[in-house]
Amino acid sequence: MKESKFNHPQIKSATFATFYPETTEEEKSKIGRWIPGEANYNPELKPAEASLFGLIYVLTDKGEKACTMFNQNFADDLRCSKVAIRKYLQALEDLGYIRKKVYFNEQREVVKREITLDPDYKQRYGRLVDKEIYRRSQLKEKKNNKRLLAEKAFKKSGKTR
Repeated sequence: MKESKFNHPQIKSATFATFYPETTEEEKSKIGRWIPGEANYNPELKPAEASLFGLIYVLTDKGEKACTMFNQNFADDLRCSKVAIRKYLQALEDLGYIRKKVYFNEQREVVKREITLDPDYKQRYGRLVDKEIYRRSQLKEKKNNKRLLAEKAFKKSGKTR
């Protein structure tokens, strides 16, 4: 694995330290990325888009505040180009996961951009999580049935372990 900017093997990203420079080494070792199921199980999202949504989810404190991170910082974190980040953000906005608000100065230059979670994304995509939970329960039940049939056949054969 490539050594991180913190010189710690478990840290996969420098983004957290950008926003929380007072973070201890112990806290840094626990950094990871959570991708909410509503994005993780959506076949319309590319894995990189889901990962970007997970990053935004964390940076917005689960939707409680806005994320003002620049595209270059996202690109560095996800190891892709700024152009790719722009496309991923547009896809997330088009699918209703995020909302972007851009502030301009008098010369029409971008001063600030805020990204927030769309408050309705959980309602819109919650069924994907339910569907995945159901699918996993069916697989577990099928696996248990196979195990029971195998045990029954083993007992019937009269063999001992």
